[in-house]
Amino acid sequence: MSLAERLAMFVEAYGFTKEKSFPDHRFDAGVTYQLTNDLQFDTSGGFGLTDISPDYFISAGVSLRFKAFK
Repeated sequence: MSLAERLAMFVEAYGFTKEKSFPDHRFDAGVTYQLTNDLQFDTSGGFGLTDISPDYFISAGVSLRFKAFK
């Protein structure tokens, strides 16, 4: 969801599963800031929904778009 021209927020539920293992389901929310058309920063925080998941977590990231092919 866009909050401003270069600022947005997101909410998501997701999970991981491996064969012969318990599922790991999580919920998080965060914000993204697009510094340029090719550079974006993000941060999020959330919590686990299953026993195997972490109780709480935070994350941050950088996304860089580059042209690999013409």
